[in-house]
Amino acid sequence: MSVTVLVDVAAEAAPLIALAARLGRARQAAVNALVVLPGTKSSAGQRLTTAADEAAAAANALHADPDEPDATPLVVVHAVKPGEAPVDAALAAVQEHDTALLILGKHEPPRAGEETLDAALFRRARCAVLAVRPGVNAPDPTQPDTPGPRPHILVPTAGGPHAEEALKLAVQLAGTYAASEATVDALYVEPDLGPEARAVGQRRVEKAVRGALKVPPEHAGPPPVRALVELATDHRAGILRAAEAGDYGLVLMGAPDRHHARRALFGSVPDKLMKACDAGRLSIGVVRPAPPLSEHAAHAAREVFERFVPQLTRDDRVDLVERIQGASRWDVDFVALMSLSTVIATFGLMQNSAAVVIGAMLVAPLMTPLIGCGLALVQGNAHLVRHAVKAVVLGFVLAFGIALIMGLVVPHAGATPQLLSRGAPNLLDLGVAFASGLAAAYATARPNLSGALPGVAIAAALVPPISTAGVSLAQGNVDTGLGAATLFGVNIVAIVLGAALALWAVGMEPADTGRKGKAWRRPAAAALTAVTLALAIPLSWWLYASLPHRPVPGEVRDALARWVQAEPGATLTDVSPPESDGESLVFELTREAPEAPGPRLAAALARELSDHYNQPCRVRLMTRLVNDTQAPR
Repeated sequence: MSVTVLVDVAAEAAPLIALAARLGRARQAAVNALVVLPGTKSSAGQRLTTAADEAAAAANALHADPDEPDATPLVVVHAVKPGEAPVDAALAAVQEHDTALLILGKHEPPRAGEETLDAALFRRARCAVLAVRPGVNAPDPTQPDTPGPRPHILVPTAGGPHAEEALKLAVQLAGTYAASEATVDALYVEPDLGPEARAVGQRRVEKAVRGALKVPPEHAGPPPVRALVELATDHRAGILRAAEAGDYGLVLMGAPDRHHARRALFGSVPDKLMKACDAGRLSIGVVRPAPPLSEHAAHAAREVFERFVPQLTRDDRVDLVERIQGASRWDVDFVALMSLSTVIATFGLMQNSAAVVIGAMLVAPLMTPLIGCGLALVQGNAHLVRHAVKAVVLGFVLAFGIALIMGLVVPHAGATPQLLSRGAPNLLDLGVAFASGLAAAYATARPNLSGALPGVAIAAALVPPISTAGVSLAQGNVDTGLGAATLFGVNIVAIVLGAALALWAVGMEPADTGRKGKAWRRPAAAALTAVTLALAIPLSWWLYASLPHRPVPGEVRDALARWVQAEPGATLTDVSPPESDGESLVFELTREAPEAPGPRLAAALARELSDHYNQPCRVRLMTRLVNDTQAPR
């Protein structure tokens, strides 16, 4: 396991390689300095390589063992020629050298929407990462006439796992100096809420230190790190006050992701620290521990998607977010389209006209806010999800109210096949909705595929179930109304999940809000997944119950036999499995009887079957005439 340092700015080569050399010495690990060169020879690349070679030579001379003059150098410089993919080349080099800790220099904040090489490595490297912002006047460790870096390290901690990594690294670094020179201070900022506040903070910071350094509770001596407590209502003010009061050369913090790292390196607090502390000699470091195995799997899946699925460019992502945010709002246009699509769908259901219902699907505006919910789930965009959910909920209420009123005042033929067909959802509807969400989001993200959106709208069928629920409840048909409402809920959940997956696959990433701002993403995704799995159970049963190839149950066959045997001399001999004609189930029954059936027998048998299958049924009744005769004597 090695320590690897990325050198991409000549002025940072000396402090970064010196830092890497000390940590490599502490870990008894080799140190590899990576210099990523441009694709063509240039003076800048030559200066970078020269600076790295000089810094490596100085570090090797400083840490050389006089008893082993021919030992392998501690720091080795590697020039990486990236070609067209510098990030992939650097990641391959990091993996090739079996890196346990990657050190990066951060001299300026990234521009909005731009991912630099060091930012990409901070995000994608599978090892622990230390990002360092050197002080503007930090001493050059390669110059003999300048004092070395001050080995006094401040580690703000709240007891979390990322601060533990920072504490461990600080102790390793301090261990490379003489015991009298190096200090590590763990800082805990405690709200000033009473006379016991400082004692409470002292106990918490000591507990955090012991947990990070694996000091057993029965250890009687003081912890190996000095514990500091600052009383302040704002933790940032406490950190600033402690750093200004101490003679620190490095402030080391833990960060779970690049958003926290950017704020820790380039926020208002680090800017104030670097300006106020000893004429800019203070450096700031942020530690990101090695991601767990689950994140490795997520990164691997992401790489597969990026390899086979074309990724959106930055301009495409900006355009997509702008279009979805604008069309996911509850406004006059949304209300008008929602009202008109509901009226059209309700008339189509009452007329039993599939063509009219399809026209209503094309007018309905509900698909876009559902894609907006999927995008918000991917990005952690709370602002977008509020507007999108508001549009969906109010759209449902509006459509249901219009359909309910129309069901009460518009004369119609009652429970038409178009209404009944949407009152019994099953697992296939869940699959259609999920695939529709995938297709809708993918087509929305690709402007050249916008012609596929009408077909997706037809497949998803969002407004007709709402209209069915309103009309059915107006008629008093509660079962069909609840079934249609269930179908709408199934469509909502599955479409949002499908849309989120499709948008993640084409390159949409979490918004730059930090972990706190998007903490709801995972619970929301888990809740939607749980709801989907919960819905799949009854939907699977309803699908199984509605399969037309299933034989007629014995109790239903017995009931049919009783109806047939009510006529003298008649018996039921066969009942075929049902077949669907698109609007109803068709059964073929065979009876043996001395004469043709009565005019009401077929209707009674059809009612019996409809009551069991909860949908329209037709009966083809065939009679085999049987006459019992006896020869005369």
